Amino acid sequence: MLARSLGQRMRGMRETLFGMKGLCHTWLMRQVGQRIVGTIALFPSGEALRAAAIHQATGQALAAVATSGIPKGIYRFSSFAEMNRHTEEAAARAVALNVRRRLGRS
Repeated sequence: MLARSLGQRMRGMRETLFGMKGLCHTWLMRQVGQRIVGTIALFPSGEALRAAAIHQATGQALAAVATSGIPKGIYRFSSFAEMNRHTEEAAARAVALNVRRRLGRS
């Protein structure tokens, strides 16, 4: 009985995974946290416009240099704080390089 029900469940999962009962990326997922993801709107909110402006300004600030500031490689960090510090320093280097290039200094 147990083997039979397990086989039926596996068959059902396989059917679901391969699209017979719906695509796996359309399944409902468990939500963790309280963040509300914005939706596309004809008239976006002021908060959404501010977020888009910040995103666009950041992209334009980095546009003159073709680097994120982080050299290719494998990095191992002992803490998230160390990883964040490394990432922030790399972004600062990329922004500084971008400013120098825009001012004509290499």
